[in-house]
Amino acid sequence: MGWQTELKEIYRELEEDLSKLAPECKARGLCCHFEDFGHVLFASSLEANYLRRKAGPPKVPIKKEVCPYLVDNLCTAREHRTLGCRVFFCQKDWLSTSQDLYETYYRRIKQLAMKYLLEWRYAPLVELLKEEDTEEAFERLAIEGR
Repeated sequence: MGWQTELKEIYRELEEDLSKLAPECKARGLCCHFEDFGHVLFASSLEANYLRRKAGPPKVPIKKEVCPYLVDNLCTAREHRTLGCRVFFCQKDWLSTSQDLYETYYRRIKQLAMKYLLEWRYAPLVELLKEEDTEEAFERLAIEGR
């Protein structure tokens, strides 16, 4: 099983945990307007590469204020979205629960990167997506065993 398959499994298990907790998402795209909502979406280089490979490059220009996968207030990368997207909900009472879930699954994703000797960076997603050579560098490190 490769790293992409294992990451997909981690995401599936997270979705199971989320379904038990039943947070509410109205799919309005509000949380994707980072600056308006007052948050920065962080991700790992592993997740950014998975997102780019599976959903393709963003279809709109990358700006720090809005997720580049948000088109007409709909997520064009929903199935492949990052951990931060998966655990973030607009509900005010959700914050402490989401932080616990995030930490649990963040550790698992970091362990996955270590297992496959993949580059590990943690930065705002929009910054990771701006790096045009992200995929090539990521793969080169994996092949070289760094």
